[in-house]
Amino acid sequence: MAKFRLLVLVICCLHALTLQQRAEASAQRWKASGSFFALSVRDIVSITRWYQSSLGFEVLREADSSGAEVRSAMLERDGNLIEVVQRDTASAPPPMPDRSYQHGIFKVGFWVADVDSLARELKQKKVAFVHGVVRPPGAGYRTFAVTDPEANVVQFFGG
Repeated sequence: MAKFRLLVLVICCLHALTLQQRAEASAQRWKASGSFFALSVRDIVSITRWYQSSLGFEVLREADSSGAEVRSAMLERDGNLIEVVQRDTASAPPPMPDRSYQHGIFKVGFWVADVDSLARELKQKKVAFVHGVVRPPGAGYRTFAVTDPEANVVQFFGG
């Protein structure tokens, strides 16, 4: 009987180890840094310039097929990617004071090292603010939000 108990204990330990290894492997597959989002815009040139001059993104690639109805650009900063697409046939949604009433992504955000410095820098650049630096009730972080030239909300978070 003692050998049987020992065998069951060994099998349970091996099973637990296998489960732990699977969990660790899964965690490694989902270990992520950076972000990606895509914007459909009316004016790709002004949006691309805004993300470059206001937030320091660099253009990785631009695609403008002559005669095509689609132009695109891929922007990058610190592992964060933004794909910008301009379609001649696209139409803008009706203006709404709170885009959370529309289905889909209504704002994007980034975690930054120094919320106050970035907020000051963007104010100096005359970037339009949705709200200044605040600490949401019960939150361990502070945040502020701005809009790009086409009213897309970009929010920043930090300590």
